[in-house]
Amino acid sequence: MAQAETQLKLFGGLNGNYRIYGWNRSAADDFDGTSSKHTGVGASVDQRLGDGVNVFARYGKMLKGELPFNQALAIGAGFNGSYWGRAADAIGIGGSWLQSGKDPGEPGHRLSRRQPVDQLHLHAERRRTGGGNLLPLPHLAAI
Repeated sequence: MAQAETQLKLFGGLNGNYRIYGWNRSAADDFDGTSSKHTGVGASVDQRLGDGVNVFARYGKMLKGELPFNQALAIGAGFNGSYWGRAADAIGIGGSWLQSGKDPGEPGHRLSRRQPVDQLHLHAERRRTGGGNLLPLPHLAAI
């Protein structure tokens, strides 16, 4: 795996982390149980936008090989509780899009997919004062 990263100060001097990366595995298991070379690329961004707002984005794409998911994009944001008078609390929201790999399974089998399938997931959670417990809020998915 190779990675290049930098930290930039944007939006009035607020920190942000920016990364690009690539990977290559000479032998890894494919969707069908065989072994082949896996190669892919990705990018990651974490940026502070305000005193209590952080955003993120992640993207990865398999260029060679087959996995259950060959492409993924995730985005989200976190907000600290200072906006509603509880600075130690936080809430985060995020979403992801996943594209499945091509399953070379038996035609007609109920789990067999010859073409990629898109999935969309939305997630939210909050952290309370006193213990830092994460409380998941409803998770939505569309396939």
